[in-house]
This record gives sequence, C-alpha cells and structure tokens, in this order.
Amino acid sequence: MWFLEIEERGRERLRVRLPAEGLSVGGADAEVQLPGITNTVKITPSRRVVWVERGGEREEVAPEEPVYMGGFALRPSLRSHEEGDMAAEAARTKTLRFDAGRDTLTTIESRLLVTGGPDAPRSVELGERALVIGSHGGCDVVLTDEFVSGRHARLSLGTDGWIVHDLESRNGVLVEDVKVTEAPVPPGTSIRLGESTLVIEAATDSEIVVPAAETLFAGMVGRSEAMRRIFSLVRKVAAVDVTVLVQGPTGCGKELVARALHNHGRRRNGPFVAVNCGSIVKELVASELFGHVKGAFTGANADRPGMFELADGGTLFLDEIAELPLGLQAHLLRVLEEREVRRVGAKRNITIDVRVVAATHRDLAEEVKEGRFREDLYYRLDMVPILVPSLRVRREDIPLLAGHLLQREATRQGLDKAPTIDDEAHKTLAAYDWPGNVRELANVMGRALVLAGDSDVITAGDLLLRPARAASGDLPTLAEAEAELIRRAITEYSKREAAERLGIAASTLYEKIKKYGID
Repeated sequence: MWFLEIEERGRERLRVRLPAEGLSVGGADAEVQLPGITNTVKITPSRRVVWVERGGEREEVAPEEPVYMGGFALRPSLRSHEEGDMAAEAARTKTLRFDAGRDTLTTIESRLLVTGGPDAPRSVELGERALVIGSHGGCDVVLTDEFVSGRHARLSLGTDGWIVHDLESRNGVLVEDVKVTEAPVPPGTSIRLGESTLVIEAATDSEIVVPAAETLFAGMVGRSEAMRRIFSLVRKVAAVDVTVLVQGPTGCGKELVARALHNHGRRRNGPFVAVNCGSIVKELVASELFGHVKGAFTGANADRPGMFELADGGTLFLDEIAELPLGLQAHLLRVLEEREVRRVGAKRNITIDVRVVAATHRDLAEEVKEGRFREDLYYRLDMVPILVPSLRVRREDIPLLAGHLLQREATRQGLDKAPTIDDEAHKTLAAYDWPGNVRELANVMGRALVLAGDSDVITAGDLLLRPARAASGDLPTLAEAEAELIRRAITEYSKREAAERLGIAASTLYEKIKKYGID
C-alpha cells in the first residue's frame, strides 16, 4: 500500500494514501495544492516504485526517496500489512462479534493467505477494513500475477463473514472454481484470481461476558446486573478497533459508553469527537461529517475539515445515527470499509484512522424493515451491539445513582460534602417513572441541592416530583397534563420529532415550552 508524505522544512504536513490512478500535487489545478507552488507533478504508484511526471518528463522514484518542490519534500512510502509493530497490528486486525441474546463475545483473527501463484506464500492480516486486490501499486494487496487485473477484486466484511466482489476484472473471480461477481467466502474457501489462489484463514475464540464486580466504571454507575455486564463488555471491546452500536432511550448515558470505549482503548490519547446527526441541517450533513473545499457550495468560503478528519487518530461518536439521510448512509458505509473520506467538492480521498461508535434511541432493526435505514450499514454497525436499559427497568440503580449525581453537583458548586437523602425522598425517587432517564435524574438532584439550601438533608419536597397518579387518584388540570406531555416528548425526542409526534407545528411547540417554563 503506497502513501505520500508531504514535508515542509523537515516537518510532516500531510500524509495521504496514493490511489492506483495517481495523484497530482502542486499548483492551483492539482488535487493537492501547496502554497507558493505554481508547477504540478503527477505521482503514480507501481509495484515497487512510483513514477513522477513533470514538465513532460517521467522518472522512476524509489520508496522513501524525496521529490522536492520549493520548500516541500514529497516522500512516497510503501507499507504492507505484514510490516510494522505486530502488537499494534494485532489490536487493529481482530474482529469482535457480540451475541446479546447469549451474552457471548467472539474474537475472530483472520488472515488472507496467498497459497498459489507467483506471490505465494504470503500472509496478510484482515481486520474490519475492506481490501482491494490487484496488480496496481495502489491496491491494498498487490499481486505480480500477469493475469490479475489492476483492480481485480475487493474483500469486504459482511454480517456473516467475508465477501469477495469482482471489480470487472479481465479474467474474473472464481470461488471454489465457480465464476462469481459477488459471493461469501467462509474460512478455507479458495479464491482464484488469474493464476493466484487465495484462502481466508480464521481463528475464533468465544467467551461469556459476566457482570463486573464494581458498581462504578468510567463515570457510569450501577449495581444492576445489566449495567455491570456493560462494564465488562466495554472493558473487553475497548482494546479492539471494532465499530460499536450503542442503543437505548434518550438520556440513558450512551455517550458515557462511547467515552469509556475511547478512554480505555489504544486511542485514549487521541481526540474524542461527538456529533449529533439529528441536530445538523440536512443539507449540511455531508459537509459536517466529511468536510468541504472552498467554493464547493454557496457559503463555502474556505477549506474546512469534517468530523472524520478532526477525529483522526481517535474516536468519532455518531449520536442519533438513525437520523442520517439515506443518501449519506451509503457514503458512510464506504468510509467505514475503506477508511477514506472525500471532502465535498474535492478531487481526492484522505486516509483516516478513526474508530466509530454509533448510537441511537431507535430500534435500527425496525428502521431497516421500514426502509428508513440501510440494511448493509446496519449489519456493519451491529457487530458489537450494547443496549443501555432505561432507568425504570433498573430501579435498583436509582439510590446509588442519585447519591453519585448529588455528590457530583455538590463538587461543582464547591461544597465540601453533599447532603444525605432521607428515606421518604428515596421512596419518591423509586416510585417515579423517569421518562428522561439518568439525564432527568441528574437535573432533579441538581435542583434538589439548590432547594435544600443550607440543609444537610434532601427531602421529598426538594425533589419536586409528583407522586404516581394512580396512587393519589387526583386528576391534573388540562394545562398540567399538556405541560407534562410536552416535557416527556422533548425529553425522549428532539424538538422536531416531538412536534411531529404531538401533531403540532414546531413553532407551536416552542411557544408552549416558553408558556409553561419547561427547561
């Protein structure tokens, strides 16, 4: 796999993957523009060298040999999957699958073996990333077989294992001697490209995820079995760069799970970038995620990196992934498979190294059935699903959570010690349904601390929570009922969705929120 490193005065400024068709660098018409440079060079990878074209002349350049342009040095480098730090490579090339129904975590280590042809024997580690196989130097796996096309085939990871795709090659792709355009390739199955034979080898190891002993982990609190199992699962999954899907109702702590995966993995020193897909204007989603170049659309006055670039070397948390427009879901799938993004209006791809954690309060399987979410993207995200339960189904966590959140708020306010919570207040907390989950509990405890004033005890009156209606038998006023309905709607959904579900205009919803003083 070829890369191009661009250095200025000895400092690396950019590192991009060299595509098989080559890359132009330099002046205003180049795909990669360098400040103060007017001429342009075209750099095209071959098997073991690159070709540099400039001024009508073509020269051969070896790996690591610099090509100078003004104060810049362009340095092509060739890196194979067999090279590099094997410990770090192992962390990247493992694939995990979690069966939530059986609480079973399966680790899969896969390799692509070249068992026949001029390049045999050879071994290439396989991870989540899709691989292009061919004779061009820009391919992920380069074969010297003269009967192999420049971009011959592609291997991608599906829900049931690896899939091979014929990229309109001259001689086709044969799986177990049957010509295919696309087919699954279980371990041990032979793949024939030209005169070369390839086989996928996989080693699997499964274990039951048992609940952790601790009740506090990475900012998450819970003594329930469900939460302690999440603690164990996060600790195991964090070390491997597998895509994770976190599901659960609004306010249950999905971002805490994403941050725990980041902080306990090898990317802990890299950036953690969170983006809510439902809060971005539909027309700007592509620009926000993938960036844009100057002049790409009205208002694009300068080049701007997207969230994927900003998260390079770290973790990108895509909250409310179900709100992503269908058209962009295919683009996201390609980014996850190929680890490359292209800014809106740009001519070249940018290689990225990002772990993606997605989250949603919707049932994605149901969204797929209704045609609102792509099935292939769903399976790509759902390899390790983590379901965070609502607070009402894990009421045993409420006392511990309430005390933790109260202490956190007290610390923020500079208090040496948080008040205690009396028995009646604990009963009130346990009886409430918590439609807003942990987020609502945090707000209630923060408000209770203010209302308690100088008292060292939080009482039921400080909580401002009504007892259950069924127990009191009282009917609310029409205004109270409307206010409560709106409060619950905007707690569980975005304001736009809440207005749709309540059957009113968004402007009417905002007026009622203001009228009732809803926070």
